[in-house]
Amino acid sequence: MMNWTSFVDGQTWIEGAIAGFVIGILYFGGLWVTVDHLPQSKTPVKILVVSLLLRLSLCLAGFWWVLMRSPLPTAQFTNLLLAFLTLLIVRTGFTVAARHPDLFS
Repeated sequence: MMNWTSFVDGQTWIEGAIAGFVIGILYFGGLWVTVDHLPQSKTPVKILVVSLLLRLSLCLAGFWWVLMRSPLPTAQFTNLLLAFLTLLIVRTGFTVAARHPDLFS
């Protein structure tokens, strides 16, 4: 019989949501800082490439961590999905902040 207590464990869901939030802040915050510093840069292409590689590495490592923290395969998928959805919520927040800077000043 399947043990559903691990699947619906609130602690792992909270960990997945917090991990997605942190991954989103690091990824989109890093993008924000990169784009902000491009006009002053002498080598913007190099900065963009290095920033992209760093942000993607952090993002993939974070999602891998979420995947490995879950006890069951079904919980792994659920937590990974929750982390990704939280990342999309953070992306929406950054998009709103970029389009309407007067809301956050």
